[in-house]
Amino acid sequence: MKKTLLGLIILIGIKSFGQSSDSTKLKDSTANAIISSQKISEKINSLDTIQSHIDKLYKDLETSTTSKKKIEAEINDLNKKRTEFLNELKNLKDSLDKKIIPLIESLNIRTSELAVKEKNLKDKIDKLKVDSTKLSKDTAQLKKDLQEKTQEAVTKLKALTDEVLKREDSTEIIAKFRMRTFAVVFKDTSLKNSDVSNMKNLFDVTKVKDKSKQKDTIEVQSIRLRGREGLINEIIVTLVDSSVFRNFYSPVDLVHFGNRLGDILYLEESNDTVNIDKRDHIFLGNVLAYSPLSYNDVAYTSFDILLTQANKEYQLKESTSINTYFDVAAYTDMKGISGEANGLAQLAASAKFILNTKNIRGKASIPFNYVSLVGGISKFDNSFKGTFINKNDSANRKDLFQRSQYFIGVKLNLLHWVISPYPRRLIQDMQLNVGYNFLGANIADTLSKKGDTLYRSIVHNQLYIEPTLSFNRRKNFSLTLSLPFFYQSIKASAGIKNSANEWWACPSINLMYYSKRSQSNKLFFRYSYFVNLEHSENAFIQAQLGYSASINDFMKK
Repeated sequence: MKKTLLGLIILIGIKSFGQSSDSTKLKDSTANAIISSQKISEKINSLDTIQSHIDKLYKDLETSTTSKKKIEAEINDLNKKRTEFLNELKNLKDSLDKKIIPLIESLNIRTSELAVKEKNLKDKIDKLKVDSTKLSKDTAQLKKDLQEKTQEAVTKLKALTDEVLKREDSTEIIAKFRMRTFAVVFKDTSLKNSDVSNMKNLFDVTKVKDKSKQKDTIEVQSIRLRGREGLINEIIVTLVDSSVFRNFYSPVDLVHFGNRLGDILYLEESNDTVNIDKRDHIFLGNVLAYSPLSYNDVAYTSFDILLTQANKEYQLKESTSINTYFDVAAYTDMKGISGEANGLAQLAASAKFILNTKNIRGKASIPFNYVSLVGGISKFDNSFKGTFINKNDSANRKDLFQRSQYFIGVKLNLLHWVISPYPRRLIQDMQLNVGYNFLGANIADTLSKKGDTLYRSIVHNQLYIEPTLSFNRRKNFSLTLSLPFFYQSIKASAGIKNSANEWWACPSINLMYYSKRSQSNKLFFRYSYFVNLEHSENAFIQAQLGYSASINDFMKK
């Protein structure tokens, strides 16, 4: 009996521990059942002891000489104790049954619930596995589709970008240079006064009046051509005997190349270093041919060409991009940053159009070479956003000029001395320009509205003449000196008294570094001193640092 009860208690304990570890109530019930089983075990042990003692007394009663009554009395006492223990054991058993049966029922219910939950959990896990597999397949497919669509979109975008850039930066062939095989070297310069309109007569020895005047026919080894903006600035012809001929006096404009076939190229090295006209010479049309598709197309492009016997032709291409015409410059004024009334941030743009490339005969000077449209805006510190009207209904002219917030104008070149074909001087470029600008500035009109400030814009008229000198080094650095004179007046529509005319001068220095060896991409520093010629105390300084580039380069940035 004892073993049966203990086994039942252990079984219940094991099941309750394994199945209901998450239930405090089930734990408490199991603990109470174990305590009750321990008590029952103790009572059973006590009954076993009493029974053994009774059996011994009955045995002693049969053999012992002791008083029979005494033994019977002890047996009765033991039987009473036995009866008491049996009653207690019965009570304990009943109490244990009351605890164990609900515990078993609760355990069965809990086990059933857990089994249902286990089944539901297993079903969910199986479903999750199926969903996970499907999701993995769907994800892989979506990833593949996304990669394919992304690649397709990237390909289309790249093609579109390439097409846009191709249209934006596309080039067209506008002409072709071709080197001729042989050059006729003339030993006397009197032929330069001949009728050069007929090249056949010029190179036909039978047409030479004085047969003693010799000429040699020599094979051309190479021709080096450098030019920009419709001009061949430098022509260097090397013959197979190593003699070098070049243009000494003037560049050759491409638009009128057909009329320049008789231009003379003189021998580079000669015993006569004074009279260049006495040197051996060749004619341009005898060594170089130029075939344009249209003489109406001015070649803005820069070129540096080397023609040889192995590569006699070169196709001259012109960009159709807006970059060919427009430059944009962004800059700041260091004086403005330091707290003066100069612009903190400024943006300017210009568009240059070639008007004429035909130089004065025998000279490296071109009249009315180009016209350009210019414009710009300036951002000032809030302390300098307007010029105050004084009590005399007038405004400080220096402030109005210095604090101009925008300008729009046009510049016309009167005379352009281009890079000399022969290095007889250090000055690389000289210009004389005239122009007209609208300058806009704000005035703070405190007179029209007392106690308040009303800003309004007024416009200046600015006429100017501008001489400039430039020095270049290796196509990537230049120094320009300029001295413009400004004739300024405030338009009558400004409605202020001091609208009289004033003269200003502005000596300035421009340092430019061409980062890409291109005229349209440069880092520059400009120092300018503005002075009123009538009132020298009205002067101010600008020290601007910025970068100029093509429109396309600015858009990419």
